[in-house]
Amino acid sequence: MRPARFEYLRPTRPDEVCSALEHDGHTAILAGGQSLLPQLYRRQRRPELVVDIGRVDRLREMTEDGDSLFVGSAVTQRELERAPGIGRMRVLGAALSHIGHVPTRNRGTVGGSVAFADPSAEIPAVLLALDGRVHLISTRGSRSVEAEDLYTDSFRTCLEETEVIGDVEFPLPRPDVTWSFEQYHYRRHAKITVIAGFDPTHSTLRLTIAGAAKTPRSVTLDDVSPGRQSMDVAMTRAESACIRLVEDFADPYGPVSYRRRLVAAATRSAVLASCQGGAQ
Repeated sequence: MRPARFEYLRPTRPDEVCSALEHDGHTAILAGGQSLLPQLYRRQRRPELVVDIGRVDRLREMTEDGDSLFVGSAVTQRELERAPGIGRMRVLGAALSHIGHVPTRNRGTVGGSVAFADPSAEIPAVLLALDGRVHLISTRGSRSVEAEDLYTDSFRTCLEETEVIGDVEFPLPRPDVTWSFEQYHYRRHAKITVIAGFDPTHSTLRLTIAGAAKTPRSVTLDDVSPGRQSMDVAMTRAESACIRLVEDFADPYGPVSYRRRLVAAATRSAVLASCQGGAQ
């Protein structure tokens, strides 16, 4: 099936993008096209105007400012994966390596993954785990949204129709915090992800799950000290906390009881890895 007829615009400046989004009819943003193009060909979406942001240089920049890495929304996943500074964020590098395949990462963008809001996507999960945020722009100005406030439902965000992601901000992990990334596939397009970050200075354990609820979800456990208590106790606490984050929603790939068992197994692996050195 071919897409329904639409107008196509390829701006080169952010203000042109914002102006185009004020179009009266339905407008869609094209970044890498990994999500939008299949929807267009299946006619799940019928925009009157498609705005291609692939040639907006400002949205293709990556910069470190203070304690954060700012990634333009049109930066591809492969460009971020191969960025020189990714070694300082190995948990993000681990997540990127799990996204599709190299050809899809060459096209898929960081902003596109964040905005598409797939509940099992890797980049939104890392963004939440690191307490990141997105910086939005529109003709009315700019605003920032914390990752924990960004997602409202499966494939839904709090972005307004006239807003576009300018930058995705990933806070740089502290050197003493060790992170791990665990992902289990149970069907071709079904996966469970658990990210664990152990902070020995404050004896806290940050846990984030994706693919087991309608949005990525996180919880932080206090008083986690594997040196003073057995690892089994720490893993049991983490397992119970993550299982409580699992939501019972319609899933054609498996019942909620199976997702809970996968989350439990992935959590134990992630916690063990993070407490023993992790991905970073």
